[in-house]
Amino acid sequence: MNSLGYGGLSGETVFSMAVHDVTTNYVQDLRSLGSAPRSTDELISMSIHNVTVNYIRELQTLGVAELTADHLVSMRIHDVEPEFVRVLRNMNYNPSVDDLVSLRIHGATSAYIKQMRDLGFRPTLEQIVSMRIHGVEPEFVRELKSMNYSPNADDLVSLRIHGATSEFIKQVRSLGFSPTLEQVVSMRIHGVTPDYIRKVQSHGVKNLTIDQLVSLRIHGIVE
Repeated sequence: MNSLGYGGLSGETVFSMAVHDVTTNYVQDLRSLGSAPRSTDELISMSIHNVTVNYIRELQTLGVAELTADHLVSMRIHDVEPEFVRVLRNMNYNPSVDDLVSLRIHGATSAYIKQMRDLGFRPTLEQIVSMRIHGVEPEFVRELKSMNYSPNADDLVSLRIHGATSEFIKQVRSLGFSPTLEQVVSMRIHGVTPDYIRKVQSHGVKNLTIDQLVSLRIHGIVE
């Protein structure tokens, strides 16, 4: 280990390296791949989290750069497998390590991304993460499309942020309205619910537009 740049090791460190199978061959292979860390703590962490030489080689073959010890351990912790990277590459994405970790943290599987693309979307990796964070599911998209909406990724995130469900939209439409997605978001922001609409209509006001209903709600008319 001295010859590999890890000198002055304590007995405790040597014991820990032995327990976690940090061998000189492992370190030499890491150096040949340009992924040898500076500290023994990082070496031990890599071995604990199963950062194998083959794992690094596969990632490098797929064009993943900046494979530091921290990156490699983080990818292992969050189950970033080479096959996941391969699928993203085949879909013409060029993910960074941070992209890959973020996708996996938020449960963005290759199956999820394929489903969204099959529904006509070409979201960026950042948009995919945002959709996962805010609970945009393929079924929600299908329901919107069945109502003749053509949402983009930002529409979907905005709808979910403000709690606009397909059931909410259906109820509004059943009252004779055909709101745009932007209007649906505005209704949710300002509390224009189906019950509020019915209350307004019960006062004999029958021909208001969505924008007028939002304006009434903003100004506290008909509580």
